[in-house]
Parts: sequence; structure tokens; C-alpha cells
Amino acid sequence: MRLRLVRTIGRVVGALAVLALVTSATADARQVARNPGGVRTVATTSAPIIDLMADGVRLAWVTDRFDSLKVLNLVSHRLVSLGRHPCGTDGYWGWTWTVFAGTRALFGCGSGSLSWEWEGLNSASLEARGVPYGPGAAFVVAKDDIDYYGNTMRAAGDGRTLVYFGSGFPNDDPPPNSWREGTWRIVGSRTVRIPYKPQPVADIAVSGRRFATLDRERACACDWLPVYSPDGREIAWNHGGAIWSMQPDGTHRLQLSHAPVADPRTAPRWSPTGATLAFEAKGSIFLIDRDGTNQRQLVAGGRPSWSPDGSRLAFVRANDLWLVGADGKGETRLTNDALKTTSRPDWSPDGTKLAVARVGGIHVIDASSGAARYVSATTALYEDHDPVWSPDGSRIAFERRESQYRESAIFVVGADGANARSLTTWPSLDYVEAPSWSPDGTRIAFVFEGVEDDRYSIRTIRTDGTKSQAHKWSGRPGAPSWSPDGATVVYADGGYPSHELGGVWRTRVGATDEPTRLDPTTTPLEVRDLISGRLIRRWDVPVESTDLAVIAFSGRYVLARVQSGEQAALDRYDIVSGKRFPRLPLRFASSVSGISLASDRGVYRADRRIVYLDLKTGRRETLATVSAKQASSVAGPVIEGKRVFWTERFGNESRVREVALR
Repeated sequence: MRLRLVRTIGRVVGALAVLALVTSATADARQVARNPGGVRTVATTSAPIIDLMADGVRLAWVTDRFDSLKVLNLVSHRLVSLGRHPCGTDGYWGWTWTVFAGTRALFGCGSGSLSWEWEGLNSASLEARGVPYGPGAAFVVAKDDIDYYGNTMRAAGDGRTLVYFGSGFPNDDPPPNSWREGTWRIVGSRTVRIPYKPQPVADIAVSGRRFATLDRERACACDWLPVYSPDGREIAWNHGGAIWSMQPDGTHRLQLSHAPVADPRTAPRWSPTGATLAFEAKGSIFLIDRDGTNQRQLVAGGRPSWSPDGSRLAFVRANDLWLVGADGKGETRLTNDALKTTSRPDWSPDGTKLAVARVGGIHVIDASSGAARYVSATTALYEDHDPVWSPDGSRIAFERRESQYRESAIFVVGADGANARSLTTWPSLDYVEAPSWSPDGTRIAFVFEGVEDDRYSIRTIRTDGTKSQAHKWSGRPGAPSWSPDGATVVYADGGYPSHELGGVWRTRVGATDEPTRLDPTTTPLEVRDLISGRLIRRWDVPVESTDLAVIAFSGRYVLARVQSGEQAALDRYDIVSGKRFPRLPLRFASSVSGISLASDRGVYRADRRIVYLDLKTGRRETLATVSAKQASSVAGPVIEGKRVFWTERFGNESRVREVALR
């Protein structure tokens, strides 16, 4: 009996032990499922690590000493230090390694960030050793492709391929036709431009033969000269060298022309029917249809102006005035004196004459014979600019400047040259320019700069010289354009590269409220073929600011960190199905960094946590937590297959940490 009791107790104890073991094993299994073996250190360094990269078989990092790149082979565990390089080693003004693939790395010389403003983009061999690099180990990829008006360069690599986006004027000097913008892939020591119409990007990522971009579609100081369509349903403008259109509320934005094509600070011109736009590009006039199709070169020249019936365009070539049919046929030269021409010609409403500013004043030129006459003659001390016909064809408004004392005024003169008078104070040191008639001919809008406070504004004035009104403005607006109903005018702030305003603005005529900035409400996320540039998928991402936007790409999935109002989020996209998954809210976007994808898995850092993300289900799980002291010094994480790496401070050292996934 006693033996039976002992056996029974033994069985119970054994069962409890087994149950405890199973329970413990189950708990351990859950832990092992997400990080079998726990967190381990794979390397240490005496200097803080500021950047971490991986390409499948190698792990690389950069220290804040900016003196070498460490490369760890994940198979052989061999650690190699690559020496100093041509950018210099003085910290902030030195260099930052960014991405690498195959046997090459891509880095920028300059500000120590992805905004490479001074020396351009460079590439060097990962197999080079010693200090410094030997001759030919580094080569310049994009000399002087600078940060321009907030459009920074972005680079990406996936272990096999290096790509980058860049835009700007060389040396911050905007001569005609020198704008550089595009996306390139690096092939050996060459760069190959990817053939598509790029926009300035907030971020770029690459995987295999595809790359993803999140556009930096935002208002900027590269917006120039918006104009209403004849039906008032759209606004077209020059956005950093590309012609764009949008609805008057800023929605439904569409890039029409290739970039960089349009000459900087030139305006597109609508045909009278609104079906076609003309614009200046590289010494020629181009036409493009309203939907962005059928871009074609019309004729060599500039400053295009449509005839009222849309059958012809006037233009300037070598300071003479020419006409050409809208089909590019029938070029006719109206003048042959090569007098300096300072403005775009403007057609009379009946289509029989053109007004143009040339040396000596405002000329009216017969569109059939080319016969010219002055309607406003000036002396050598004055220059007249920007003549525009009144809607009824009876008068011409223009700007007159006095060169020595910088005096200027808006004048109106009869079409026959009679009754010339100034609408604004003359003489005056206030600066005025770009007169534009209201559709009913009762008002003129123009740009005004007050000499006393050096502030710009858009002003309207009645054509009898009364009731001048200044519309609130704190930047430097360009030429205004009236809506067909005369209720609003639009203009752009694109005068100074240093302005933070930028963008296209709309103001209500006669109102005292603030102008409305026509900011975009969405920005496109695109996936394209790396070789052909063919669009594979496109999504419109609701985003208020692209300043904090970051994307990662695994080949099938795209993960974007975006900011919309006060809400930060992670957006997930499946390029095979085109599916957009529900948003994953984030508490603080600025605390999320190091986003990395591999297949359908992702990792990122959120404050002190290294977080795992299942891209298909949206499930998130904390892999590890770093201490509060370490949180500000974490680089990464990056995911490679089933391994996740990041760096953190440990005493006076930095260490590279690893956790394995199931």
C-alpha cells in the first residue's frame, strides 16, 4: 500500500515536473521564436558608430571619427578596415558613407549627411586598403549635383546595385539649360541615367531590378509663374524645370513635361482652347498636350505667345520677332533689325498686331507686314518692359524703369500711342513689375516692392488709378495670373533660393485675408524598372510633410514612414497585388529610424526598442531594448535574411549587436 502511494506520488510529481517542463519549454519556445540564442555582440569599436549597412554577406559601419569604413564578412567573420579617402577627415565637413553594393561604396563629400552640397557624390572600391586610398580607388559620380532649394540627393543600395537621385544647378549658379535632375544607377565606374520623368524625391530604395521612390512633391522655391487655363479649371506652372498642372485648390497634380526640360523661371503658355501648352526649353519652343502626352519640339526660339485663334505662335529668335504655325510650319520673320528684345510679345485681342518691348520703348508690330511703330518711346535713361493688351484692345499696360535711380512705375497708353500716363507713383523708388489685366479690364495686378520696408506684395489697382490694394505677402512673389472670372490671382514665391516659403499661392481679389498656399495633400510612391524606368506600381500617399519620410523596399513590399498632420505612421504596400495595407500608427515619427526590409519582414528602431514587423499581418514585436543612455547612439537596425543587426554604446566603446530570427 505504501509502495503504491509512493508510486502514485511519484507519478504526480513526475507529471507536475513534465508539465512544468512543457510550460517552461513553451514559454522558451515563444522567446526563441523571435530571438533564438538571445542578443549577442559580433564586434566592438573604440569610437561611436554613426552608420550601419549590410548587403547579405557583409556588414559595414562608420565611426564618428570619419577616418575609416569597417567591413565584417558575415561568413568568414573577417573584419577589414578601409583607410581614409579623398573627402577629408574633419568631422562635419568631411564625409559620410551611405550605401554599398558588390565591390563599391557610395558616399558624399561635404556636409556629412545625405544633403551633399559642396563636393558631389563619390564612389570607391570596398577592396581598397591602406591610408589613403590608392589612385583610381575613388571616382566622382556626380560632381556638384548639389542640394538645391531643399531637394537633397538620395542614394540606395541592395548589395548588388547602387542608385542615387540628384538635382540642382552646378555650383549654385543657374545659367540657362544647366539644371541637373534625375535618377542614376552605377555600373562599374560609370553612371547610367534611368529613363523616366523624375520628381525631387524624399527617399529612394532599390531591390534587384526595381527601385522605389517617394516623391518630395512639396511647395518649394523652384515653383515659377503659375497661369490659369482659359476655362479656369487648371493651373499650370514651372516646377523645377518641369511643367506641372493642378486644380485651383491644389489637388490632382500632374507632371506634364519631362524634367529637367523647361528653362528655369519661364512660364508655360496655354493655347486659347486650353488643349495645349507651349514652353521654353534648351533654346527651343516645345508643345505638350494638356494631359502630359505628345511632347514635341516646335521651333528654335523662346518667349512663345499664342495668337487669339490658336493657329500661330509668335516668338523671339536672336532678338527678332517671328511667327510660326501651331503645326510647326510656315515660319515668318517679322523684324530683321536685331534690336534688344526684353519681353514676350503679346497679341492684340483681334490677332492683327503684337506689342513687344524692344530698345527704345514699346513697339506695336503688324502681324501681316511686320510694320512697326512706337506707342511709347524712351530715352537711354529708361527701359520699358512687359507690355500687355487690355481685353478690349484699346490700351496697353507696361512697366517703365529708370536705370540710374531704380525708379519704376506701371504705365497705361492707348493702342495708338496717345494718353500715356502712370497708374502708380512716378517717379518713385518703389519697385513694380509684371502688370496683368483683369478679364473685365477694370483692374491691373502687379508685383510691388516698397522702398521703405523692402517688402514685396501683390497689388491690384483700378485702371483709372484709384483703389490700389496690397495683398498680404511675406516672400517675393512672381508675376500674377488672373482667374477667368476675375475673382482670384495666383503667383509663386520663387525669387530667392533661401526663402522657406516657396510654392504656388492664390489670393482673393478685394479680400483682406491671408493668401492660400496650394500645397499638395498627397505625394506619389512609385516602383519602377531599374533599366527601362517603366512604371510598375504607383500609389498616392496622404502626407503633409515629406521632411520625415523614409522608405524601405524588399522587392515585393514597400514600407514608408510618413507624417500627416500630427500623426506619424508606417504605410505598407504590396507591389504584386497593388494592395495598400491599413496604416500602423506611430507615437513619434522622429523616434523611428533604421527601417530595413528583407522579404516580408521588417525591422526599425522606436526610441529604445528594436522592433520586428511582419509586413503582411502588421504584427509588431520588440526584439530588444537598449538603455536610455544608449538610445541616442544607436545605428540601424538592418535585417539580412534571419539576422538583425544594430549598434549601441557600451561604456567607452560601441558594439555591433545581433539577434537571430526564427
